[in-house]
Amino acid sequence: MLWIAFAVIILLAQAALPHGLVHTLWGKRLNQGAVFWRKLSFATAALFVCLAIVSIVLAQVLSFESWLRIRTAAPFAGLLLFVLVIPRRLAVQPHPTLEAAILPSGVPVKGS
Repeated sequence: MLWIAFAVIILLAQAALPHGLVHTLWGKRLNQGAVFWRKLSFATAALFVCLAIVSIVLAQVLSFESWLRIRTAAPFAGLLLFVLVIPRRLAVQPHPTLEAAILPSGVPVKGS
């Protein structure tokens, strides 16, 4: 149930805060747009829901001892998969102010 609570907190914060809880924690470091943060918040909430479902299913299928052993590795495996898959799913666009600060004026931007 802890995973479900984390998902609910992230979704409620997404509704209450301008860009959500994940943006509040990492926004200044990653410097991305609102769409990125909304997608990342929903993906993080989905991760927590998936971890809760996997934990419930494994608790029903496996013996207590096996479930207890797997329970410590499953969240780590889910988090590792999340870190490897989600960046490829999110369309990361360079932030305009960051791009202007890095590129000197008059330098053509690739693709424009």
